[in-house]
Amino acid sequence: MAVKLLLSSGAQRIVEDADSARLDGAFFIINRWYPDLNRTETVLTLRADDVVAAEIVKDGIVTDCVLGAGISQQ
Repeated sequence: MAVKLLLSSGAQRIVEDADSARLDGAFFIINRWYPDLNRTETVLTLRADDVVAAEIVKDGIVTDCVLGAGISQQ
């Protein structure tokens, strides 16, 4: 799985081995679930204003979309 970030600067970034994203107040948090350890770990934390949206991608298919607080400048 991966999380594709659409940033307010107009850039896009892919975070490999991440499987969830969420908006948490002023922050946008990317997580990875470890089923063998039964826990989630934070992979990346960004300012919410820097993220327009994130797409959760599994096997090349977008399974979910999470909105950030940023506005695209394109």
